[in-house]
Amino acid sequence: MEEYIRHLLQTYSRRELSVPGRRLAAVLLPLYQHNGDYGLIFTKRADTVLYHRGQIAFPGGGHEAHDASLQHTALRESAEEIGLQPTDVQVLGQLDDLLTTGSNYLVRPFVGMIPYPYSFVLDQRETVSIIEVPLSWRQRHNPPAQE
Repeated sequence: MEEYIRHLLQTYSRRELSVPGRRLAAVLLPLYQHNGDYGLIFTKRADTVLYHRGQIAFPGGGHEAHDASLQHTALRESAEEIGLQPTDVQVLGQLDDLLTTGSNYLVRPFVGMIPYPYSFVLDQRETVSIIEVPLSWRQRHNPPAQE
């Protein structure tokens, strides 16, 4: 499955943006396999951070001058926020760039396979919890019948 996902990401015509005045950032979509299902890791951001307080997010953050690339940014920030070591991530590819509202970021998302289970170490100043979401999960909402 990982090779299939890698192939899809590498052959996909992704949208890379260049928007003057936007700060560059990157996030990692940590993908894992458990009991025959795949899932994604999300974080709940602390209420004390400057941007995106209390939001459910992927690990990541702002690009810094010493980062070799935006992929490096995503891996560095993931290590800082949740203790996910770059050597434990097999980057499969990237998705379309996104623009944030409010914080003025241009964000590049990367998809990477990680081992499961993983012993995350949270930086409580930035991240208060890890959320594991199996890809087979879906929420159903049935609105009340109209009379």
